[in-house]
Amino acid sequence: MEVEITHIKYVIAITLSVPLIIIYLLSMIMPLRFENIFIENPKFLAVITFYLSLILLIIRELIASMKLRDILTILIILVINLYSYVVGLYFELSHLTFLKHYVIPPSFIYIPCSDISRCDNFAALSISVPLTLESVLLIYGIFGFLKQNGQ
Repeated sequence: MEVEITHIKYVIAITLSVPLIIIYLLSMIMPLRFENIFIENPKFLAVITFYLSLILLIIRELIASMKLRDILTILIILVINLYSYVVGLYFELSHLTFLKHYVIPPSFIYIPCSDISRCDNFAALSISVPLTLESVLLIYGIFGFLKQNGQ
């Protein structure tokens, strides 16, 4: 049972992180707008999921039972993914639809200046928190999966 829970947490981490990373990469090619899909108050949901993930991480470190820690890890992965999807789709990508940008995995977004005559070589390089979290979860899932299959 414990091997199955460990296997499940790695599979969940991989399968939930890949779609958002693909959406970020697709956003370079085509404009994507996700502002009014199904969430009534995305700011509230983003704040709640952020603090809930922090609280769950602290609780996970205080628990001694490995089975319960694995279950909490799955819950933490789900909450962090929900946070990344809400912040990434509703806030970050919605602002990037009108700008030419380049996604540089695992965490950077490069935005060149759109008016060359005004800003010469000026550009913006920003760190995307949702993209970083999803990249970390993808790497966590891949390494955990490989480590588990290697034993």
